[in-house]
Amino acid sequence: MPRELSKTVLPTYAIEPPDILVIEAIHIVPRSPYSLRTSDVVAINVVGTLPDAPISGAFIVQPGGIVNLGPPYGAAKISGLTVDQAQEQIRRSLALHIRDPIVSVSLVEISGRQQIAGQHLVGPDGTVTLGSYGSVPVVGLTLFQAKQVIERHLANFLENPEVAIDVFAYNSKVYYVVREGAALRDTVARLPITGNETVLDAISNVGGTTDLSSMRIWI
Repeated sequence: MPRELSKTVLPTYAIEPPDILVIEAIHIVPRSPYSLRTSDVVAINVVGTLPDAPISGAFIVQPGGIVNLGPPYGAAKISGLTVDQAQEQIRRSLALHIRDPIVSVSLVEISGRQQIAGQHLVGPDGTVTLGSYGSVPVVGLTLFQAKQVIERHLANFLENPEVAIDVFAYNSKVYYVVREGAALRDTVARLPITGNETVLDAISNVGGTTDLSSMRIWI
């Protein structure tokens, strides 16, 4: 069987449109003071609740900026408040139903994390969009360079941000196979690069040669 020798790996990958990047948010902490927003998640623990209606666990800030504390207590509006202010607001709300509640509130997850983490298409202008955090140019950068650029951009909004980046879809690197079609017209095939192609792979990806093919094929 014929085989191809001296194979080599491709150079360090450079990001270009329309690649798809996957970004993992490793350390996403807002700068202080942070005002709570819809879709943030807070942990609320209360001492002194009714025996059959405890308050302990994670609560999402719902549309309207409220957290629902359960049927006996109703809801408290905390959007636009800091964590300390939200703690006092919830204490005042619960004081209408129970005596001297002891409330503890902490921030578990910010809604902005959902805008950063996930799959991001590199747009025609060479940027990735991170929701309310704006767009970051990544065209021509390696993955390590893109990580640094995105972290520097997020540092304007977050405290010591850290992300991990990988390529989800390698869409920007392709090769072409041109076949001279003898009496018929030439054909051109556009194929994605996976990093391990050989000449035989390229020919097999276009269905090989036919009776009408000439002896000339360009890859």
